[in-house]
Amino acid sequence: MRIKLAPYGPAAALPLVPLLLIGCAPRRAWVADVFPVASVAAPWNLDGDVWSGTFEEAVPGLGADAGLWRDPQPTRVWLAIYRHENDSSRRLVARAFQFETAAAAQTMYDRIRPPSANEFRAGDAGCWTSDGVLFVWGRLVFDVFAPQPGWQNELQAAMLAQHIQKRMPPGLPDTSP
Repeated sequence: MRIKLAPYGPAAALPLVPLLLIGCAPRRAWVADVFPVASVAAPWNLDGDVWSGTFEEAVPGLGADAGLWRDPQPTRVWLAIYRHENDSSRRLVARAFQFETAAAAQTMYDRIRPPSANEFRAGDAGCWTSDGVLFVWGRLVFDVFAPQPGWQNELQAAMLAQHIQKRMPPGLPDTSP
């Protein structure tokens, strides 16, 4: 199909070019987008939405270890709860903490990393914890775990962490707003 521009000529179409290209611009990526939605991480389904807010707003949802994350205080926190599709009492929790700099994130990771923890390959550095995995990536520290400890749950947390890693756009850990 050809668009007839006469009697105005090709110059008349120039103002339309930016309008046509607007839909071609890539959508800005956000940290919340890296958490798998619906059944992307089957058999784990996201329960509701990914919550995001300041550290102080997140404290009630972080639980008993909130104080562990206080210094240096994260600039932003994301929380996501996943439920097993066949047993809703089984949960996985994914948390991301954003810091001012990658160095601050690395400092936090080094401080809370369990002594003699085995390596988990994710982001810039990662390790296994007693109930899941922990990894640092740029300005972000991710903690993915199952509230009910057990080797099978730790493996499930690791699988969810791999989904998060696959969904991470290049550069987002360093440039996230």
